Amino acid sequence: MPRKPLTTIVALCLVFLTGWAGLQQYIKTDATGQVLLEEAIDTAGYTLGLMAAEKPELREQVEHYYQEIAQQGLTVVVVNAGLQQLMDQGIAYQVLVYKMVRIVRLAGGQIDPEGNITELGKITTGMLEIGKQGYLTALQNSGAV
Repeated sequence: MPRKPLTTIVALCLVFLTGWAGLQQYIKTDATGQVLLEEAIDTAGYTLGLMAAEKPELREQVEHYYQEIAQQGLTVVVVNAGLQQLMDQGIAYQVLVYKMVRIVRLAGGQIDPEGNITELGKITTGMLEIGKQGYLTALQNSGAV
């Protein structure tokens, strides 16, 4: 009789471990990583939109960089220039820049020792559009537009 509960516990542990391994494999898949990356970009865009809603001059700068990217394409030069503009705004913006650079790093991008992006990795203009939509949603939700 004591063997049945022990057998059940062992079986449950094996199912749990197998299920956990399956979950870990699922998390590591490219599709899941893509969704998480897009969510991070959307959140960063939304946060930027909330900040820009409070500072009209920042809003002008952000929208200028979105226009430059639309015209020139997504380049490290334009991205680094925009991030530097944010860095100059204060500590809250520096934290947002840190998060944005971290997103690029997680997407396989490269960062030099000075903190400049040298390669964007898997970041695309389509992903930037997701961030832009988050930005515009924040402006709308805050009543800035």
